[in-house]
Amino acid sequence: MAESGLRVLAFGYQIVDQPIDDITKVKIKLVGLVGFLDPPKQTAIDAVKAAKGAGIRVIMITGDNLKTAVAVAKMVGIHEEGKLAVEGRELEKYTDDELKDLLYNISVVARSTPEDKYRIVKILQSAGEEVVMMGDGVNDMPAVKAADLGIAMNEGSQATKSVAKMILLERDLSVIVDAIKIGRRISHNLRKVISYLLSTGISEIFLLFFAVVLALPQPLYAT
Repeated sequence: MAESGLRVLAFGYQIVDQPIDDITKVKIKLVGLVGFLDPPKQTAIDAVKAAKGAGIRVIMITGDNLKTAVAVAKMVGIHEEGKLAVEGRELEKYTDDELKDLLYNISVVARSTPEDKYRIVKILQSAGEEVVMMGDGVNDMPAVKAADLGIAMNEGSQATKSVAKMILLERDLSVIVDAIKIGRRISHNLRKVISYLLSTGISEIFLLFFAVVLALPQPLYAT
């Protein structure tokens, strides 16, 4: 069920005569399993595709079961053949330098803790990456705050929204990709303007310099 992308709940019961201090010591009779499917929206699939097309690497970091996370990641195009999917506890056996190299091959981190998310953000930043972190729960707050661009969902926890640099009013990931594209376009245009101003300014400086050296009339002054 988990491999199909379902979130699985197990139902069971036991009749007791008195309050229980430790539920783990009670033998529960399993009644059955229920699977819930929350299929990803087409906008999410399109956003991941657009992000990859723009050279943006997407990593899913979730608290869900590994098999469920991988199934959903495949649906939206995050997890592909040859990429790694791991649980947060597996990251503990790696040093930061080892994990820095490993993260380039990881597309899914499941059963992750707030510490795992924060560590991943900081390691990617130490590798020179510009990191965008999106989350909606309290457990996402440290990573959202540490990221270069922290994004919170409008219906998420107030704590996470208070540290985010951007709040999405709707669950439409394409907004993030569009914002990055616009930012890149502005940056590209600024570089072109600066290059133009420098090229024209330098030519004027040389013109004035040689006019002074050769004792010629100032070329840029009205006569």
